[in-house]
This record gives sequence, structure tokens and C-alpha cells, in this order.
Amino acid sequence: MEFKSPEEFFYKINQMFSWILAAPLIFFIVLFLEWRDTEWKALLESEETRIFFIYLLLPIVLAFAVGTVRSFIQKRRVITELTDLVEKLKEYASSFVRMQLFLAVTALIALTGLYLTGSNLFAAYYFIMLFYISINRPSPEVISKHLRLKKDERDILIKKKPFQNES
Repeated sequence: MEFKSPEEFFYKINQMFSWILAAPLIFFIVLFLEWRDTEWKALLESEETRIFFIYLLLPIVLAFAVGTVRSFIQKRRVITELTDLVEKLKEYASSFVRMQLFLAVTALIALTGLYLTGSNLFAAYYFIMLFYISINRPSPEVISKHLRLKKDERDILIKKKPFQNES
């Protein structure tokens, strides 16, 4: 992601965040509208098949989500060691968007599991993921905390001052 100012950085990363958050929401709204006027029942009719899918999909999405978050945290530790603020933000944006995309995919898989099995476990997982994605919205404060920015770097982000290397 290329950007020339803190304003442009936040515009681009928040735009990506909004699109990523929208995908699972749109899918959920479609499911809700489909089930709103009819009796809510699973697509899979066999109880054994539903249980199989629950035991198959739920651990996979949970493991994938935990692995994604752990990978992001490890990448953040590496990014905090960089000295240039612009480089830190570029690396952070790349890692952040990748993490949010992967978490959104797990939320979509959970909604697919809900559609197939009718299990509320998938609905609960979906709402937990939506909550987690939402509380990590890329704000200056969240990014400053994630990257452990120094006071002068934090001021550049929060007050949207020009980057040091700009003329």
C-alpha cells in the first residue's frame, strides 16, 4: 500500500477494512432474508451429516483464526523493530489487511456452516469474529498501541502531521 500522508494512509486502510467487514455482513443479510419468512432449517437433512460438518468445520475455522491472529502478532513484533515510520505503516497495513481478510474468510466459512447445519455454534463464531474484526478497526490509537510507537511517531499519526521525510 502506497501513501504520502497519514490522512491517505488512514483513508486507504479504513477503506480496505470497510470492504473486508462488508463481505461477511452481506452474506449474513442474505441468509437472514432467506430465513426470515420461512422456517429456519439446515440445508443438510441428515443429523449425522450435520454433526460431521460441525466437527469438521468448526475446529478448522477456529484453528485458522487463532493461527492468523498469532501470525499477525508475531509480524507486529518484527514491524516494531523498524526505524522508519512510513515503512512501519506499510508493513503494518499489509499484515493487518491480510489478517482481516483471513478472519473474514473464516466468518464466511462459519456462515456457510450455519447454512448447511443450522448449528448456532457457527452463528456464535460468526458474531465473535465480527466483534473481533470491529474492535480492531484501524484507528491512530490502535495502530500506535500495536506498533508501540514513540511519542513523536504517535503525534504524527494522531495529529496527522506530515511524515518527516516529506519536504
